[in-house]
Amino acid sequence: MGNSQEITRKEANIQAYKDLLLHPGWITEPKSALAKALGLTPKTLYRYDEEIDWEWVRDERRKRFAASITQVDAAVLRKAEQGNIPAAELAYKRFDGYVPKSALDVGTKTDEELIDAAKTIERELASGKECDLPGNGEASAG
Repeated sequence: MGNSQEITRKEANIQAYKDLLLHPGWITEPKSALAKALGLTPKTLYRYDEEIDWEWVRDERRKRFAASITQVDAAVLRKAEQGNIPAAELAYKRFDGYVPKSALDVGTKTDEELIDAAKTIERELASGKECDLPGNGEASAG
């Protein structure tokens, strides 16, 4: 019977983890912050990651944040129409199916490294420069 209680607690923890993964306030937080909020260790969350259907999480995020993404797209287009060059570049990239030259290998990066890389990309897009991630093995020609 102790085993069934343990499984129930694990299932509840995984569901709480999924709930945080889908909450907009937690979407950019590192695994250590998610673990702390759930009263678990990051190591436990890494084990739970193997049981999460990440495609479902991505699809669910797309559904839940569709209205926000539409608003962001509209804001970028408004800025582009006003002559903001980085916004125009971003709009073309967004709507022309732009894929960065060098994909970030997420399988070998920690959450903190991925967050740092995302911030680097965000800064470079805002400045109008091409993204060139350090340690990614491929440098852009810019």
